[in-house]
Amino acid sequence: MKKTKLLIALIVLFSMPCVVNAKKNPDWVDGNSKKYSEPRYFIGVGAVSMEKGGKKQQVTWVSDLARAEIAKTLRSRVQATTSGERTVTSENSAKPESNSSQKDIVVASTDEILNGIEIKEFYRDKKTKMLYALAVLDRPRSARIVQKQIDDLKQVIVTEMDAGNSFQNDGDILLAIRHYNKALKLADIINDKNEVVSILDPATMPKMNVAENEAAKITTILYGLKKRVRFVVKVQGPADSVKTYIIKGLSNAGFVTKESIGGTDKAKTYVLSGNTDLNYKGDMNMGKLTVQIYQADLDLEIMDEETNETIGALTWSASGNEKMGNMASKSAVRALGSLVERTLPNRMMELF
Repeated sequence: MKKTKLLIALIVLFSMPCVVNAKKNPDWVDGNSKKYSEPRYFIGVGAVSMEKGGKKQQVTWVSDLARAEIAKTLRSRVQATTSGERTVTSENSAKPESNSSQKDIVVASTDEILNGIEIKEFYRDKKTKMLYALAVLDRPRSARIVQKQIDDLKQVIVTEMDAGNSFQNDGDILLAIRHYNKALKLADIINDKNEVVSILDPATMPKMNVAENEAAKITTILYGLKKRVRFVVKVQGPADSVKTYIIKGLSNAGFVTKESIGGTDKAKTYVLSGNTDLNYKGDMNMGKLTVQIYQADLDLEIMDEETNETIGALTWSASGNEKMGNMASKSAVRALGSLVERTLPNRMMELF
């Protein structure tokens, strides 16, 4: 029994980070480490005064600061790498899809990577009465974590592409677009995750072209499919000027709109019928200034022109406040229009 307790004690002792009280500062205190050097590792150094708080608090504080240094290093490199704009161009068009470029996003992969940070050593400087901690992140091991996420996402893309192809063959264009859109978003996420992998393990950088080619392929498919769908937009009511925002939102998403039903093409046509409302909601005191509040509402019904089947309905509301009532009402309509323009394509696709 005594031998067992001794063994457990030894295991606990040797599994804890090393606490050094050496006469000479360890090299890592100044931010460089021969033992944990780049490109194999990212290191972070934290420092706190030993004159504040208890010993347990000091260890917690200094450990958190060391981890935060690695987090700052990694996130700054990811942001620097993905701060540019990526434009995916359709093979069948001279312009990027939706005539706009998509900014890269900093992926949440970094959060999972940061869980792999280890506190390797502590150092107490008796002269300066400072406690230091060394945090270490194994870069190749972290790269493998993100690569596993990428491999999983690739399988989901295959599933979405198969579903899109199936609906496309059945003539259900909007459902096909919905699944292809999901695949495109996943391809963009993979591109961003590849950026993270390239930072952690630069030798993997050539793999990035695969995801970019997949995104370009999907974009080409979407470009062709969206030209096979037409939207007729009809809006009435006191805030009917939101119609221009609806058309702009659809156009930005790559869809075609027209003023009236008709024509000789075989494109699938959907009718968007909107009713708007605009109401005074009261006054609001803002210090010495009193403003009037107006609310603008839109109820939008989506109908299949060929079958007269109602696909679904969507609603939006937005408010505006200004000193004068006419200005407040205009502000509410503009806010409603901007909201609809940004959110209509994605919300509409969820109905199919």
